[in-house]
Amino acid sequence: MHDLILKLSRMIDSSVRYQRTKFFFRSLLNDINYPYKKYFDWFMIVLILISITILILSKSGRLPEWLVNVDFYFITAVFALEYLLRVWVSQDTHKHILAAGKMENAGIREYYLVPLKKRLEYLVSLPALIDLIAIFPKFRIIRLLKLYHYLHGTSSLLNALTRKRFEFIFLGYMLLGVTFSFGTVFYILEYGINEKLGSYLDAIYWALVTVSTVGYGDISPVTDTGKIILMFGIILGIAMISFVTSVMVSAFSERFDELRNADNINLVSKIERAVVINGYGHLG
Repeated sequence: MHDLILKLSRMIDSSVRYQRTKFFFRSLLNDINYPYKKYFDWFMIVLILISITILILSKSGRLPEWLVNVDFYFITAVFALEYLLRVWVSQDTHKHILAAGKMENAGIREYYLVPLKKRLEYLVSLPALIDLIAIFPKFRIIRLLKLYHYLHGTSSLLNALTRKRFEFIFLGYMLLGVTFSFGTVFYILEYGINEKLGSYLDAIYWALVTVSTVGYGDISPVTDTGKIILMFGIILGIAMISFVTSVMVSAFSERFDELRNADNINLVSKIERAVVINGYGHLG
């Protein structure tokens, strides 16, 4: 079996047709500079908008049956095919196997477990999970999140936010700690006294609404100590929102500078005839 896999990997690696086909789909799905990608992106955006429109209109029950079938079968099939293609182009498993074949004393880990791990890392990534869930018609609303693939400005901003993941992870821990701490204290102080507080979940809900400074007002403290806790929660909430805002502004500012520089480089690269005047000194 191992020899057969090695032989198959060599055949795939030497197949020009296979390499061209995979290069085409990889460029179509991932390379924003590929000439045909913009047409593919617009096609997928239109399909997503049609699917969501059908979902909205279907609630009224006045939609033709054939239109529902188009969404249920054709659009779903397109999304399923796209998901399989993204899984396919995400890794070159045969190259990992061939590279392991050149190693001395290579075992099962180098041959199979390493490429399998890389494949699984893609499968459990957030974009891949969104693509998988969006296939099923029951979760059609998730298809809006697939716009991440086709609106490159949005993907650039999301990439900028991922660079600040440490700050957001810290903020997440802080939010969980503050919410559960305030909710627990509020539950201990007001349960049995406050008629609107019926469970521990209500206390956590109140704490999250308070810390986020939304303040619905459907649950409010009735004891003096509870009101003091509420005031501290509001102050902490304002501080956390300020922290989130500063992190996002910093991330977007850094990304906009990069995009601006890239745009300038592309603009200069398109100039066919130019004269560069350079001077002496450090700047020159």
